Amino acid sequence: QDDDFGYIVALCSSKKDNLESILATDQYILIYKVKDDEVSLLEILENEVFTKKRKPAIVLPQILMKYKVNIFLSTRIGEGLKNSLFAKGIQAIEKPIETEKDLISLLII
Repeated sequence: QDDDFGYIVALCSSKKDNLESILATDQYILIYKVKDDEVSLLEILENEVFTKKRKPAIVLPQILMKYKVNIFLSTRIGEGLKNSLFAKGIQAIEKPIETEKDLISLLII
């Protein structure tokens, strides 16, 4: 978790500006900071799972740790990736979203 009570969310997406597809195998990794009902995009990275055909459970936890990610969001997360993320202290949430604003309510039950 970020020092000033926000949280960092990562997701993979097939497009840089659209959250229609958010699967671990999509082309980009988008990293957002959520704080006080505000969402800001911190980073867009090429996803090695897509570009180098590597396994999500091996690649993603390392990248997400580097960016101090708290939550990984995807519409579908395999058990291997879930376990790898959990081992690094990253919460995995399976949930479709439509807009960046939907990231604000991720932790609200």
